[in-house]
Amino acid sequence: MEFYRVPIAGGPTALLATVAGTNTAWSGLATTPGGERVIYRTGPVGSSSFTGLYSEPVGGGTKLKLNDQLPSGGTIDYVESSPDGQWDVYISDQRVSDRIEIFSVPSGGGTVAVLNGPMQVNGDVHPQTGRTIWGISRDSTRVVYRARQQ
Repeated sequence: MEFYRVPIAGGPTALLATVAGTNTAWSGLATTPGGERVIYRTGPVGSSSFTGLYSEPVGGGTKLKLNDQLPSGGTIDYVESSPDGQWDVYISDQRVSDRIEIFSVPSGGGTVAVLNGPMQVNGDVHPQTGRTIWGISRDSTRVVYRARQQ
């Protein structure tokens, strides 16, 4: 699978990114608000599990894996870029399988931060089918989310 870019008014296309492997699926293609980077999730074909979160410059350049290793059965559910384009916020069971938490990572790669507090027994950050129940402030300094935590 390949991603291309094209001027919005039309014109020549340019290869942006190639998702490696015939057994790799992708989902969640988005760009940062300023349009500098494209963000997407990858996972095995035929699976609903997306295990890789990647960022690439729209003008071409180095692909960066943004997330840490997931446990067996783990997946990245939703991702959103901050309004200033400097951060990507996502929900995932990245640390413990079947416990959804909220994370942030610099859009250009770096250290992943866990944003939620300690969870209750069987607690998690609550996604809602078809949309997220969290948001990033307009000034990109805060994240508001719904969860069952201590």
